[in-house]
Amino acid sequence: HIKGWRPDETSLRSVRKGLPRQPTIENHFEAMPYADVPGYMAKLAGAVETVGRDALRFTILTAVRSNETRFANWAEIDREKATWSIPAGRMKMKQPHVVPLSASAMEIINRRWEARTHDAGLVFPSTLKKPGGEQRPISDMTMTKVLREDKVVGFTVDRKSTRLNSSHVVISYAVFCLKKKKTE
Repeated sequence: HIKGWRPDETSLRSVRKGLPRQPTIENHFEAMPYADVPGYMAKLAGAVETVGRDALRFTILTAVRSNETRFANWAEIDREKATWSIPAGRMKMKQPHVVPLSASAMEIINRRWEARTHDAGLVFPSTLKKPGGEQRPISDMTMTKVLREDKVVGFTVDRKSTRLNSSHVVISYAVFCLKKKKTE
């Protein structure tokens, strides 16, 4: 039809009827049982400090996606107010998000601050550099490697859970949802 080979558009109904229906497969990571989280966090805190472990702990403590942690940079962190302002471009919903940082998250931030090589750049940089020496974020597999080494099947954060031990995460999510509704 588009190239003029047919005078009218071909109906795809017969094609859809002839193909088998595709099953709906949910591809979610298995969640760690809530009761096991404190023990695992203590294990992470007691292990040798690495960029991967710090990034994983920070991700769990802030209930953000791993990609948001990987690309976190010092300009987004307000150490005095203990907040992390994630720009809209890195958020799934394309809305800026301010994450309050707990004392444990600030402990990681302060340790990473002391280990930094300059005041700008990534909070969790890879040891590998881009051509020209520019920092590279840690790989998406860096935190997964920590989980595998610890024989953890998977770790997900239920952002809507009221059972989370960090009320600031629930409050942060609620505020984000309220702001979103006001702007819609």
